[in-house]
Amino acid sequence: MVSTPRPCPSRSQRVHAARVVRTVNASGRLLLRPKMLILGAVLVSLAGILVFAASREATRTSPSTTTQPSARPPRAALTAEEERYIRELWPIHGDVQRSTVQMSLGQIFYKTQDLGRAELGTRVERALATYRAADARLRALEPPGSLRSEHEAWGRSSVDLSAASPTRR
Repeated sequence: MVSTPRPCPSRSQRVHAARVVRTVNASGRLLLRPKMLILGAVLVSLAGILVFAASREATRTSPSTTTQPSARPPRAALTAEEERYIRELWPIHGDVQRSTVQMSLGQIFYKTQDLGRAELGTRVERALATYRAADARLRALEPPGSLRSEHEAWGRSSVDLSAASPTRR
């Protein structure tokens, strides 16, 4: 095998080659600076997050295919008679609830010695009067057939509450 000598590059070719080498070396040093390394890491991270989000979005199923029917059928709308009964029952419920909260606060204040025994007794008497009035109003209501069993259970519980209340001595 005979090798042929290469021609010697001209001056312009040597200058051009030197510029290319200098540019590569300069850009190589530029990439190794800390700011450029941090910028590169941030850009790579953002690109990774973007790819991850796009893949998650592409594999997401539509909500209509993931919904399952409820185990029990929906309750029918209230009848006019049931609505009337509930509207009449609501003020009674509000009175009993307010009286119960006042009694609970009275007990707390008594335990923390912020309320005396006489004031607590007054609260108990007012609560008992409210419970008795609510019981009378509840018995006067005429429930619809669909709510009769619940109405009777409420009546039994109000009797129990009234029997458990202490009377003033």
